[in-house]
Amino acid sequence: MTRLILASASASRANMLRGAGVPFEIMPARIDEDAVKASLRGAGRVAEMLAELKALRISALHPDVLVLGADQVLAFGEELVSKSANLAEARALLRRLRGHKHELIGAAVLAKTGAPVWRHVDRASLWMREFSDGFLEDYLAREGDALVSCVGCYRLEGPGAQLFSKVEGDYFSILGLPLIPLLAALREHGVISISGKAKLAGIIGWPVAHSLSPRLHAHWLAARAVDGAYIPLPVAPEDFACVVNALQRAGFAGVNVTVPHKEAAFALAHDLDEAARVTGAANLLLFHADGRIEGRNTDVLGLTASLNEALGRNALNGKDAAVLGAGGAARAAVLALSGLGARAIRIVNRGKARAQTLVDALQPHIRAALSVHDWSESAKALEGAGLLLNATSAGMTGQPPLDLALAALPLNAVVCDIVYNPLETDLLARAQAGGHRIVDGLGMLMHQAVPAFEAFYGEVPKVTPALRAELKKALRHG
Repeated sequence: MTRLILASASASRANMLRGAGVPFEIMPARIDEDAVKASLRGAGRVAEMLAELKALRISALHPDVLVLGADQVLAFGEELVSKSANLAEARALLRRLRGHKHELIGAAVLAKTGAPVWRHVDRASLWMREFSDGFLEDYLAREGDALVSCVGCYRLEGPGAQLFSKVEGDYFSILGLPLIPLLAALREHGVISISGKAKLAGIIGWPVAHSLSPRLHAHWLAARAVDGAYIPLPVAPEDFACVVNALQRAGFAGVNVTVPHKEAAFALAHDLDEAARVTGAANLLLFHADGRIEGRNTDVLGLTASLNEALGRNALNGKDAAVLGAGGAARAAVLALSGLGARAIRIVNRGKARAQTLVDALQPHIRAALSVHDWSESAKALEGAGLLLNATSAGMTGQPPLDLALAALPLNAVVCDIVYNPLETDLLARAQAGGHRIVDGLGMLMHQAVPAFEAFYGEVPKVTPALRAELKKALRHG
């Protein structure tokens, strides 16, 4: 297998390569970017030359290794905009871009033995909306100093998406790498060791760049030497059915499905497992040779396995539980907790109507007694509970923390949060400080992926401490 060096310190580019299962090393190249910009005209030429110089600088040191150089420039009219040095400069730049169109020109160059062997230049157009100064200040406070590493002071895979009214161009190129053509080039040069018979799968979401699933499946693919690939696929809701059809026709084994497509996946499937039928959502689609699509919900299995691993079997038998939220994740949680032997499950939600809909849909299928509680009644719902489980997005990166007092929760109760980014949410931190045993969301993520990997690649993977350590590292470094 050919070695690959990424001649860049960009965390975003490294994450894209890792997510696509590409093995590589990192060796940032230092070049005089200002001199290059001053000597050339044309944003495309500048981006290409910067990428080429980075690749050649490292290739000169390692001539037998394939080196990837990449760069991106922002063109605002005739001006090439430089990266901001601090948040004050970021504020000023975003005010200038507000209400206007700008372009991102990205380039990637592969070099070997001191010469370029492949290059690609891509251009995207982005229209920034007329947001208020108040929104801008809130955005800067949420994103912080991380913005200054981005040429436009935004991350499209994060809260930066809220800055825009329209975007035209390849999603991966906007993030910093023309990933799809690059993967084709890496296959030609022997970096990606998959054959023409490789088993293909992926994950569909909108957005999807934040997902740990590509990193997780890449770990198992490498560990088990599987001839296969797992690709992150950013797909807008209006394109979901069309893309699923295309992937099925292209020979994919199937796809995982994440927000906001789980209900659409449920509707598209010809056949459904029991968990999907009851929850009304599918997070796994499998493509069969006869053209039929099978939908499964592995979140129930994932949470069940995670709680068994953390607490031991029968730990919840005969106990009461409180579940926060009434969406698809809450439905999966209710099925899992009932299967683990919970006596009663109290659904706590902001407004009882949606919670009552959940109860009406699930009560006929489970043994645990369900009850509905408004958020204002949360203290009563926590009294005597053996487990509190957060099945909302509150506390997730980019979302406000969970507004819930824990004083009424018994000290011996376990607190579980299915959110895994950040790994220690505000809820878990407060619970642990108060003496409660806690269970984070990473276990559910890993265990729900096991049946998907087996269905895609025909191998049963293992959830190991090494896998957890790799995913925790990915969370720490973004």
